[in-house]
Amino acid sequence: MEVASSGIKIILVGDGAVGKTALLRRFADGEFVEQYKSTAGVEYVEKTISLPLIGTRLKLVLWDTAGQESVNSIPDSFYRGAAVAIVLFSTDDQESFLKVEGWVRRVEKVNGVTSMILCQSKFDLACKPEILTGEAEKLATKLQLPLFRVSAKDNFNVSQLFEFAASMCIDCERPAQTSPKSASVGRSGVGGTSKTVVAEEESDPDWLRRRRKGKKGKNKKKCVVM
Repeated sequence: MEVASSGIKIILVGDGAVGKTALLRRFADGEFVEQYKSTAGVEYVEKTISLPLIGTRLKLVLWDTAGQESVNSIPDSFYRGAAVAIVLFSTDDQESFLKVEGWVRRVEKVNGVTSMILCQSKFDLACKPEILTGEAEKLATKLQLPLFRVSAKDNFNVSQLFEFAASMCIDCERPAQTSPKSASVGRSGVGGTSKTVVAEEESDPDWLRRRRKGKKGKNKKKCVVM
């Protein structure tokens, strides 16, 4: 199987402490680190995976925020060029769940039409959840997004999440106007600088209506829960 020549950019977004870095490290390195030292800026890792059912291997470039955990503090270059966005909220953090729609809006504001996955992290804490099962599924249906429940600690559904994200890229076609050039990025940050961006779309009550209108013509499905 041949490896796709260029890497597929997948971004992880969500409030601080929802487990983005732990999830990324579990997938990329096969380890779970309960406590880690946060690095300012943006960091990324690369990993090549096999999708035997379609006979191909894909190089994933996985981007994670570090030290910039609010929707307004992440530079636009982090979002631009993303093929898939994984939007996380934590099983034990109701506030992170309430902010999911803000993250979805931000991705689409900067990057245009983008494939996304809703991800409930820290599912090992499901015995004492802050978010009820039905609430998460209702939000996934509202946003018309697939829903994954994962645990980096228990290595539950982690590989499946990223393999699903990769498979979304195989046939996806993004409009040319929503594909700005990606900035050069490393562990030290995006382009060496960052700026605070005011998310004006958060106060727009017509955002969801326009989002649904933009999806007309696509096959409507109930949310996929995994």
